Amino acid sequence: MIMNKYGKKRKFVHLYKLLPNMLTLFAICLGITSIRYALIGKFEIATILVVFAVFLDSIDGRVARFLGSSSDFGAHLDSFADIINFGVSPAIIIYLWSLSSILFGWGVVLIYVICGTLRLARFNVINIEYKEHSLNDTHSIQNLNNEAYKMMVAKHQRNFFIGLPIPAAAVLMLVPMISTFKIFTKHSFSPIFIAMYTILISLMMISSIPIFGGKYVKISPRLVPFIVAVIWFILGAIVIFPWFTIPILSIIYVCLIFICCIYYRVKLKNLQKTINHSASYDKTEEMISNVNHKLSNKKSSYHNNKPEHKK
Repeated sequence: MIMNKYGKKRKFVHLYKLLPNMLTLFAICLGITSIRYALIGKFEIATILVVFAVFLDSIDGRVARFLGSSSDFGAHLDSFADIINFGVSPAIIIYLWSLSSILFGWGVVLIYVICGTLRLARFNVINIEYKEHSLNDTHSIQNLNNEAYKMMVAKHQRNFFIGLPIPAAAVLMLVPMISTFKIFTKHSFSPIFIAMYTILISLMMISSIPIFGGKYVKISPRLVPFIVAVIWFILGAIVIFPWFTIPILSIIYVCLIFICCIYYRVKLKNLQKTINHSASYDKTEEMISNVNHKLSNKKSSYHNNKPEHKK
Protein backbone atom coordinates (compact mmCIF):
# COMPACT_ATOMS: atom_id res chain seq x y z
CA MET A 1 0.00 0.00 0.00
CA ILE A 2 1.38 3.40 -0.98
CA MET A 3 0.68 6.26 1.42
CA ASN A 4 1.12 9.97 0.86
CA LYS A 5 2.63 12.41 3.37
CA TYR A 6 -0.75 12.88 5.07
CA GLY A 7 -1.09 9.18 5.82
CA LYS A 8 -3.88 8.67 3.30
CA LYS A 9 -4.02 5.99 0.66
CA ARG A 10 -2.79 7.32 -2.66
CA LYS A 11 -5.21 6.83 -5.53
CA PHE A 12 -4.03 5.68 -8.94
CA VAL A 13 -5.64 6.87 -12.17
CA HIS A 14 -5.99 4.78 -15.29
CA LEU A 15 -3.98 6.21 -18.15
CA TYR A 16 -6.91 6.22 -20.57
CA LYS A 17 -8.81 8.60 -18.27
CA LEU A 18 -6.20 11.27 -19.01
CA LEU A 19 -7.19 11.29 -22.68
CA PRO A 20 -9.78 14.13 -22.42
CA ASN A 21 -7.29 16.43 -20.68
CA MET A 22 -4.64 15.50 -23.25
CA LEU A 23 -7.04 16.52 -26.03
CA THR A 24 -7.62 19.85 -24.29
CA LEU A 25 -3.89 20.47 -23.91
CA PHE A 26 -3.33 19.54 -27.55
CA ALA A 27 -6.01 22.07 -28.52
CA ILE A 28 -4.09 24.74 -26.56
CA CYS A 29 -0.98 23.88 -28.58
CA LEU A 30 -2.99 24.33 -31.78
CA GLY A 31 -4.30 27.71 -30.65
CA ILE A 32 -0.85 29.02 -29.75
CA THR A 33 0.65 27.64 -32.98
CA SER A 34 -2.02 29.42 -35.02
CA ILE A 35 -0.63 32.72 -33.71
CA ARG A 36 2.83 31.74 -34.94
CA TYR A 37 1.56 31.09 -38.47
CA ALA A 38 -0.43 34.34 -38.43
CA LEU A 39 2.75 36.25 -37.53
CA ILE A 40 4.41 35.01 -40.72
CA GLY A 41 1.33 35.71 -42.86
CA LYS A 42 0.09 32.13 -43.32
CA PHE A 43 -3.49 32.85 -42.36
CA GLU A 44 -4.89 29.73 -44.06
CA ILE A 45 -2.87 27.42 -41.81
CA ALA A 46 -3.72 29.55 -38.77
CA THR A 47 -7.43 29.24 -39.57
CA ILE A 48 -7.19 25.46 -40.01
CA LEU A 49 -5.54 25.14 -36.60
CA VAL A 50 -8.29 27.19 -34.91
CA VAL A 51 -11.03 25.16 -36.62
CA PHE A 52 -9.34 21.93 -35.54
CA ALA A 53 -9.19 23.28 -31.99
CA VAL A 54 -12.96 23.88 -32.19
CA PHE A 55 -13.42 20.24 -33.18
CA LEU A 56 -11.30 19.02 -30.24
CA ASP A 57 -13.22 21.31 -27.87
CA SER A 58 -16.48 19.75 -29.04
CA ILE A 59 -15.37 16.19 -28.33
CA ASP A 60 -13.19 16.38 -25.20
CA GLY A 61 -16.16 16.71 -22.85
CA ARG A 62 -18.00 13.86 -24.57
CA VAL A 63 -14.91 11.69 -24.39
CA ALA A 64 -14.61 12.46 -20.67
CA ARG A 65 -18.22 11.46 -20.02
CA PHE A 66 -17.83 8.31 -22.14
CA LEU A 67 -14.71 7.26 -20.20
CA GLY A 68 -16.19 8.26 -16.85
CA SER A 69 -13.38 10.73 -16.20
CA SER A 70 -15.34 13.98 -15.87
CA SER A 71 -13.96 16.24 -13.14
CA ASP A 72 -13.89 19.84 -11.98
CA PHE A 73 -10.22 19.97 -12.96
CA GLY A 74 -11.09 19.07 -16.54
CA ALA A 75 -13.92 21.63 -16.64
CA HIS A 76 -11.64 24.46 -15.47
CA LEU A 77 -8.86 23.34 -17.80
CA ASP A 78 -11.33 23.46 -20.68
CA SER A 79 -12.30 27.04 -19.79
CA PHE A 80 -8.67 28.17 -19.75
CA ALA A 81 -8.12 26.45 -23.09
CA ASP A 82 -11.16 28.20 -24.57
CA ILE A 83 -9.93 31.67 -23.66
CA ILE A 84 -6.60 30.91 -25.36
CA ASN A 85 -7.87 29.04 -28.41
CA PHE A 86 -11.01 31.05 -29.16
CA GLY A 87 -10.31 34.32 -27.37
CA VAL A 88 -6.67 35.30 -27.74
CA SER A 89 -5.71 33.37 -30.88
CA PRO A 90 -8.48 34.47 -33.31
CA ALA A 91 -8.30 38.04 -31.98
CA ILE A 92 -4.58 38.28 -32.78
CA ILE A 93 -5.12 36.59 -36.16
CA ILE A 94 -7.75 39.16 -37.14
CA TYR A 95 -5.57 41.96 -35.80
CA LEU A 96 -2.62 40.90 -37.92
CA TRP A 97 -4.86 40.36 -40.95
CA SER A 98 -6.85 43.62 -40.88
CA LEU A 99 -7.20 45.53 -37.60
CA SER A 100 -3.53 46.52 -37.32
CA SER A 101 -4.09 49.14 -40.03
CA ILE A 102 -6.48 51.26 -37.94
CA LEU A 103 -5.79 53.27 -34.81
CA PHE A 104 -8.26 51.56 -32.47
CA GLY A 105 -7.67 48.04 -33.84
CA TRP A 106 -5.93 46.82 -30.70
CA GLY A 107 -8.78 48.18 -28.60
CA VAL A 108 -11.18 46.01 -30.60
CA VAL A 109 -8.97 43.00 -29.85
CA LEU A 110 -9.12 43.78 -26.13
CA ILE A 111 -12.91 44.15 -26.25
CA TYR A 112 -13.26 40.74 -27.88
CA VAL A 113 -10.96 38.99 -25.40
CA ILE A 114 -12.65 40.63 -22.39
CA CYS A 115 -16.14 39.71 -23.63
CA GLY A 116 -14.99 36.15 -24.26
CA THR A 117 -13.60 35.93 -20.73
CA LEU A 118 -16.85 37.25 -19.25
CA ARG A 119 -18.82 34.78 -21.35
CA LEU A 120 -16.79 31.84 -20.01
CA ALA A 121 -17.06 33.09 -16.41
CA ARG A 122 -20.84 33.36 -16.71
CA PHE A 123 -21.03 29.89 -18.26
CA ASN A 124 -19.11 28.40 -15.32
CA VAL A 125 -21.31 30.17 -12.77
CA ILE A 126 -24.49 28.95 -14.48
CA ASN A 127 -23.20 25.38 -14.40
CA ILE A 128 -22.46 25.64 -10.67
CA GLU A 129 -25.94 27.04 -9.99
CA TYR A 130 -27.56 24.16 -11.91
CA LYS A 131 -25.58 21.63 -9.88
CA GLU A 132 -26.52 23.22 -6.55
CA HIS A 133 -30.17 23.78 -7.44
CA SER A 134 -32.64 21.69 -5.47
CA LEU A 135 -36.37 21.80 -4.92
CA ASN A 136 -37.26 23.05 -1.42
CA ASP A 137 -39.85 21.14 0.57
CA THR A 138 -42.92 23.33 1.01
CA HIS A 139 -46.65 22.94 1.27
CA SER A 140 -47.52 26.35 -0.14
CA ILE A 141 -49.33 26.05 -3.45
CA GLN A 142 -47.80 29.28 -4.71
CA ASN A 143 -44.29 28.17 -3.81
CA LEU A 144 -44.87 24.77 -5.36
CA ASN A 145 -45.99 26.33 -8.63
CA ASN A 146 -43.08 28.76 -8.60
CA GLU A 147 -40.66 25.89 -8.08
CA ALA A 148 -42.40 23.82 -10.75
CA TYR A 149 -42.09 26.72 -13.16
CA LYS A 150 -38.39 27.08 -12.34
CA MET A 151 -37.81 23.37 -12.90
CA MET A 152 -39.66 23.42 -16.22
CA VAL A 153 -37.73 26.49 -17.34
CA ALA A 154 -34.44 24.91 -16.27
CA LYS A 155 -35.27 21.79 -18.28
CA HIS A 156 -36.04 24.00 -21.27
CA GLN A 157 -32.96 26.20 -20.82
CA ARG A 158 -30.46 23.36 -20.63
CA ASN A 159 -30.82 22.92 -24.39
CA PHE A 160 -29.74 26.53 -24.90
CA PHE A 161 -26.63 28.59 -24.28
CA ILE A 162 -27.06 32.09 -22.90
CA GLY A 163 -25.03 34.26 -25.23
CA LEU A 164 -22.95 33.22 -28.20
CA PRO A 165 -20.51 30.40 -27.26
CA ILE A 166 -16.91 31.48 -27.64
CA PRO A 167 -15.96 28.66 -30.08
CA ALA A 168 -18.77 29.77 -32.41
CA ALA A 169 -17.72 33.40 -31.91
CA ALA A 170 -14.16 32.54 -32.97
CA VAL A 171 -15.32 30.88 -36.19
CA LEU A 172 -17.78 33.68 -37.00
CA MET A 173 -15.09 36.30 -36.47
CA LEU A 174 -12.79 34.49 -38.90
CA VAL A 175 -15.49 34.13 -41.60
CA PRO A 176 -14.72 37.45 -43.39
CA MET A 177 -11.06 36.42 -43.66
CA ILE A 178 -11.97 32.88 -44.72
CA SER A 179 -14.26 34.19 -47.47
CA THR A 180 -11.31 36.03 -49.06
CA PHE A 181 -9.36 32.80 -49.54
CA LYS A 182 -11.56 31.39 -52.34
CA ILE A 183 -14.88 33.27 -52.58
CA PHE A 184 -13.90 36.97 -52.62
CA THR A 185 -10.35 36.62 -53.86
CA LYS A 186 -10.35 39.98 -55.66
CA HIS A 187 -12.06 41.92 -52.88
CA SER A 188 -11.13 42.82 -49.34
CA PHE A 189 -13.11 43.98 -46.34
CA SER A 190 -12.61 47.41 -44.86
CA PRO A 191 -10.80 47.39 -41.48
CA ILE A 192 -13.60 49.59 -40.11
CA PHE A 193 -16.15 46.97 -41.14
CA ILE A 194 -14.05 44.21 -39.54
CA ALA A 195 -13.80 46.27 -36.34
CA MET A 196 -17.58 46.82 -36.15
CA TYR A 197 -18.20 43.17 -37.00
CA THR A 198 -15.83 42.01 -34.26
CA ILE A 199 -17.48 44.30 -31.71
CA LEU A 200 -20.89 42.88 -32.70
CA ILE A 201 -19.64 39.32 -32.17
CA SER A 202 -18.19 40.39 -28.81
CA LEU A 203 -21.49 41.87 -27.63
CA MET A 204 -23.35 38.73 -28.70
CA MET A 205 -21.15 36.68 -26.35
CA ILE A 206 -22.15 38.68 -23.26
CA SER A 207 -25.76 39.12 -24.32
CA SER A 208 -28.72 37.08 -23.10
CA ILE A 209 -29.51 35.73 -26.57
CA PRO A 210 -30.54 32.05 -26.34
CA ILE A 211 -28.39 29.89 -28.61
CA PHE A 212 -29.58 26.36 -29.28
CA GLY A 213 -27.09 23.75 -28.10
CA GLY A 214 -29.05 20.53 -28.51
CA LYS A 215 -27.05 18.72 -25.86
CA TYR A 216 -30.08 17.03 -24.29
CA VAL A 217 -32.21 16.60 -27.42
CA LYS A 218 -33.53 13.08 -27.90
CA ILE A 219 -34.09 11.69 -31.38
CA SER A 220 -35.91 8.67 -32.69
CA PRO A 221 -33.76 5.58 -33.38
CA ARG A 222 -35.07 5.67 -36.96
CA LEU A 223 -33.38 9.05 -37.51
CA VAL A 224 -29.97 7.98 -36.20
CA PRO A 225 -28.61 6.76 -39.57
CA PHE A 226 -29.79 9.94 -41.27
CA ILE A 227 -28.26 12.21 -38.59
CA VAL A 228 -24.97 10.31 -38.72
CA ALA A 229 -24.90 10.57 -42.52
CA VAL A 230 -25.52 14.32 -42.39
CA ILE A 231 -22.77 14.83 -39.80
CA TRP A 232 -20.26 12.87 -41.85
CA PHE A 233 -21.29 14.76 -44.99
CA ILE A 234 -20.67 18.09 -43.24
CA LEU A 235 -17.32 16.94 -41.86
CA GLY A 236 -16.30 15.70 -45.28
CA ALA A 237 -17.29 18.99 -46.89
CA ILE A 238 -15.27 20.91 -44.29
CA VAL A 239 -12.20 18.76 -44.98
CA ILE A 240 -12.48 18.87 -48.79
CA PHE A 241 -13.90 22.37 -49.36
CA PRO A 242 -13.19 24.26 -46.10
CA TRP A 243 -13.16 27.78 -47.54
CA PHE A 244 -16.62 27.32 -49.07
CA THR A 245 -18.25 25.14 -46.40
CA ILE A 246 -17.33 27.18 -43.32
CA PRO A 247 -18.88 30.48 -44.56
CA ILE A 248 -22.03 28.67 -45.70
CA LEU A 249 -22.41 26.88 -42.36
CA SER A 250 -21.80 30.17 -40.55
CA ILE A 251 -24.62 31.87 -42.46
CA ILE A 252 -26.96 28.98 -41.64
CA TYR A 253 -25.90 29.17 -37.99
CA VAL A 254 -26.67 32.90 -37.80
CA CYS A 255 -30.10 32.33 -39.34
CA LEU A 256 -30.81 29.58 -36.79
CA ILE A 257 -29.96 32.02 -33.98
CA PHE A 258 -32.94 34.22 -34.90
CA ILE A 259 -35.24 31.21 -35.23
CA CYS A 260 -34.11 29.85 -31.85
CA CYS A 261 -34.73 33.22 -30.19
CA ILE A 262 -38.34 33.21 -31.36
CA TYR A 263 -38.86 29.58 -30.32
CA TYR A 264 -37.26 30.18 -26.92
CA ARG A 265 -39.51 33.15 -26.10
CA VAL A 266 -42.67 31.40 -27.28
CA LYS A 267 -41.84 28.29 -25.25
CA LEU A 268 -41.30 30.33 -22.08
CA LYS A 269 -44.65 32.09 -22.53
CA ASN A 270 -46.40 28.74 -22.96
CA LEU A 271 -44.76 27.41 -19.80
CA GLN A 272 -45.88 30.48 -17.86
CA LYS A 273 -49.46 30.06 -19.10
CA THR A 274 -49.42 26.39 -18.10
CA ILE A 275 -48.23 27.18 -14.58
CA ASN A 276 -50.71 30.05 -14.18
CA HIS A 277 -53.58 27.80 -15.28
CA SER A 278 -52.45 25.11 -12.87
CA ALA A 279 -52.11 27.65 -10.06
CA SER A 280 -55.60 29.05 -10.63
CA TYR A 281 -57.05 25.53 -10.67
CA ASP A 282 -55.25 24.60 -7.44
CA LYS A 283 -56.40 27.82 -5.75
CA THR A 284 -60.00 27.11 -6.75
CA GLU A 285 -59.74 23.59 -5.34
CA GLU A 286 -58.24 24.99 -2.15
CA MET A 287 -61.04 27.58 -1.78
CA ILE A 288 -63.73 24.92 -2.27
CA SER A 289 -62.00 22.68 0.25
CA ASN A 290 -61.79 25.53 2.77
CA VAL A 291 -65.48 26.40 2.31
CA ASN A 292 -66.52 22.76 2.75
CA HIS A 293 -64.32 22.50 5.82
CA LYS A 294 -65.87 25.65 7.37
CA LEU A 295 -69.41 24.44 6.64
CA SER A 296 -68.70 21.07 8.22
CA ASN A 297 -67.23 22.80 11.29
CA LYS A 298 -70.30 25.05 11.65
CA LYS A 299 -72.63 22.09 11.25
CA SER A 300 -70.82 20.07 13.87
CA SER A 301 -70.69 23.02 16.27
CA TYR A 302 -74.45 23.58 15.78
CA HIS A 303 -75.22 19.99 16.67
CA ASN A 304 -72.96 20.11 19.70
CA ASN A 305 -74.42 23.37 21.00
CA LYS A 306 -78.09 22.57 20.18
CA PRO A 307 -80.29 23.19 23.31
CA GLU A 308 -82.04 20.14 24.73
CA HIS A 309 -85.86 20.05 24.48
CA LYS A 310 -87.56 20.17 27.89
CA LYS A 311 -90.78 18.27 28.53
